Amino acid sequence: EPKPPGPVVLEQVVYGKVIITWAPSPDQEKDDRLHYMVAERDSNTRVWRTIADRLFCNTYTTSVQPGCEYHFRVYAKNDMGLSDPSKSPT
Repeated sequence: EPKPPGPVVLEQVVYGKVIITWAPSPDQEKDDRLHYMVAERDSNTRVWRTIADRLFCNTYTTSVQPGCEYHFRVYAKNDMGLSDPSKSPT
C-alpha cells in the first residue's frame, strides 16, 4: 500500500469554492501509477463520500455551501491498494 499524502490545506479564494491541496505521497516519485482520491463529509450528512478520484495532481477545487462545516480526506492509491488518509483541518 502507498504511504499517505502530506498535510491537507484548505483555501477559500472565491465564495462557495474551496481549494484543497496536499503534499505528495513519498511514493509518488517512484510510482507513476500512483494517484489521489478526495473524500468529503459535511455537518449535514456526516457521511464520507468520494468527490474526486484518479487525480494525478496535488490540488482539487470543490463547491461548498455557506454555513456548513466540511472535512476532507486525501488518499494515495496505486495497484497495491489505498493509503491511510491525510485529514484536513475543519
